[in-house]
Amino acid sequence: MTSATPNDHAETPQDAEVTAADAATADASGAEAATALRTKRARGLKNRALLLLLVAGGLGLLAWTQTWVTLTVLIPSGGSRSLEVAGSVAAPALTALALSLLALAGALSIAGYVFRLIMGALAVILGLCIALETSMVLLNPGASAGAAVTEATGIAGANSIATVTTSSTVTFWPYLALLGAALAVFTGFLVILTAKHWPGAAGRKYQVTPRVRIDEDGEMPDAVDSWDDLTRGDDPTAPAAR
Repeated sequence: MTSATPNDHAETPQDAEVTAADAATADASGAEAATALRTKRARGLKNRALLLLLVAGGLGLLAWTQTWVTLTVLIPSGGSRSLEVAGSVAAPALTALALSLLALAGALSIAGYVFRLIMGALAVILGLCIALETSMVLLNPGASAGAAVTEATGIAGANSIATVTTSSTVTFWPYLALLGAALAVFTGFLVILTAKHWPGAAGRKYQVTPRVRIDEDGEMPDAVDSWDDLTRGDDPTAPAAR
């Protein structure tokens, strides 16, 4: 029967160093993987926020070009007339607000942390303004179409327009503008809450690593040596000749 010697199970210093190195490598790999995952999630949050802002602005512009209100008004000469009022007449400020959201998405893609917070708050304000503009049409479609009624009948004044308006119907498009407003408000808060996790605007390809020449003896040249090189017309950052 063979007896075990003490060296059979003893761990040498070399084994301990290898084990520690493997553990350090594993920890570094895990940390890199976790960092890469966080960066990927942050980039996904940023891309989704930008996309939502573009969608919100696009919905506002699309709704602005369509018919919002259909009116039936009495003509002073007799009879009645049906009028179709576009969003450009019923909510004239909508186009500027929607274009502002599109511009905001472009600016937000390159903004730093502080400006992200400011632009997030601005997105909320723009969304609320769109909602207010649209709600005024939904609450009183006849008044929002006053310019169209005046052009068709020659009658001006809120009371007079209300008198000659016999019926009014709101189409689907103002509600689509409201959806865009809700998206803008939601995205604004999303930007404010997640801005600190977004990746920076500058990518790795824009990072410049300074070149430093190392002398043949392995030491970095001092300022006097670099000045002498420049005097001779040499580049002090160029690799030393072998």
